[in-house]
Amino acid sequence: MRWLDQCRAWVKKYDPVRPEHFDVGPGLTVHHYGFMRRLSEKLPANAIIVSDTGGNVIMMGHCFQSKTGQRIFSSNGNTPMGFALCGAIGAWFAEPSRPVICVIGDGGFQLNIQELQTIKHYEIPVKVFIINNGILGNTKSYQRVNGKAELACGPDGYSAPDFSRIANAYGIFAAHIPSWIEADGVIDMVLGMDNAVICDVPHWDYCTYEPRMSRWDAPIEEMYPHLPKREFLENMTTPPLDGWEQRR
Repeated sequence: MRWLDQCRAWVKKYDPVRPEHFDVGPGLTVHHYGFMRRLSEKLPANAIIVSDTGGNVIMMGHCFQSKTGQRIFSSNGNTPMGFALCGAIGAWFAEPSRPVICVIGDGGFQLNIQELQTIKHYEIPVKVFIINNGILGNTKSYQRVNGKAELACGPDGYSAPDFSRIANAYGIFAAHIPSWIEADGVIDMVLGMDNAVICDVPHWDYCTYEPRMSRWDAPIEEMYPHLPKREFLENMTTPPLDGWEQRR
């Protein structure tokens, strides 16, 4: 219990979701970190949540706070893009009495976009939230952090369609969250509907996932943003690896 209490204290103290992630103002889109937290607050305790791979599942791990009774499925360790849409369909067939939520990125959604016809054909009331940054976020984040050329990740080498028009073409209701002003109302509307909904949540070119590994020769406790040296050492029960000060 002492270890669990310590972990709970760290989770509270080092919460990646910060007040500025809920900022409301002219021209401000919904920050994906804030959206993930707000969605987790609104989902019922009997919900089944299926998350995809890439940046959206990183943010799920950072921001989503699960409730007792919920079931969360992901493809971590295999990470096939597009898994969440098919996984959500399977989850509904297994448990049609429970609300099923799909959280997926714009890139992964396009890999299995044809499954919208499956959802329409079988009248599956899944709620799909597209974490839409218009890029392949996890790959682009790696390129930015490591000073590589930002290739094939958008906007030059990748793009996404208008998902509302795609949903309408399949006869599925589409929603859109352009800013925080509309966010709560749209999320409540989507979750309250009896039929399938595709909800586009844009935050263009966002791929700043923190905390994160700052370099490949650093152990997991040396994540960025770095803690002050004294605080870092106080959190360690064993001495840090040699060279930790030079890696900061």
